[in-house]
Amino acid sequence: MFTAPPFHPRCRTTTAPYFEGDFGEIGERAGYHIPENMSYEDWEAAFVKGDKSVLEKYGLSLTDGKNSGIIKTITNAAGNPVNIVSQSDVKTTGEPNTITQTINEKGGISRNYYGENGKQTKQITNHNHGNSKNHPYGKNGEHAHDYIYNSEGKLIERPKRELTDDERKENSDIL
Repeated sequence: MFTAPPFHPRCRTTTAPYFEGDFGEIGERAGYHIPENMSYEDWEAAFVKGDKSVLEKYGLSLTDGKNSGIIKTITNAAGNPVNIVSQSDVKTTGEPNTITQTINEKGGISRNYYGENGKQTKQITNHNHGNSKNHPYGKNGEHAHDYIYNSEGKLIERPKRELTDDERKENSDIL
């Protein structure tokens, strides 16, 4: 364990690790830039609760796509477009053949995949939902949920599983 004494009396300075390489701007890995003057409360309102009016306050614009909940569109490691949306905009149906991405209140990222019929087919998550016992996958609990529907189109099951090598490659930008 490393400890360091204060640098001078009543000092509030601390040490921080240094890592080689470019880690980008805050939020860049998740696909958006957080303005320096944005408060935590505004971040939570915009990116967790889905209050898009907060984004306008910071000069961030929304796209005018078919999904009005899109905050921004990025590309994943495989070059596919991914629509950043708030958690409140995630549904089991969406625009056919698209991928959406959300960030939870603890910073975990989930990607939701929609098939030809607009039904959600799977979710890729880079964390264990705070439950490592039930999600003992990967280095950080990263895993997939497959969406299974009955003949009437109602969601009946969402089993969890380890990511395939292809899924890891495609989502390496968030893993």
